Amino acid sequence: MSEQKAWQPSTIQVETAAMALRAQQMRLWNLVEESATVGRCWDQTPAWLRCEYRQAAAAMLRAAHSHTPESLASKHAPAIKQLGDKDAEAEEKRIKELLEKEARS
Repeated sequence: MSEQKAWQPSTIQVETAAMALRAQQMRLWNLVEESATVGRCWDQTPAWLRCEYRQAAAAMLRAAHSHTPESLASKHAPAIKQLGDKDAEAEEKRIKELLEKEARS
């Protein structure tokens, strides 16, 4: 039996979803004014937290693509890995390189 890899969202899809989630939450919690741009909200977010938002966004995109609401009822929430500052900065660099690569292709 061949192993089939589960669908994975692209880096740009994950980044866009994570940025939108963070901006929405910052506005909802009154951490920024209602007119704050998504980019400004993202820039104000620490690297370690951006990594957590990316993980959550990737899990949500995979779930939306691969499951029905009924099949999700029996699933557990994904584990979000907390990164230290050094690891988060390395992850940020890796993501930027992937985004640049995707933009060129």
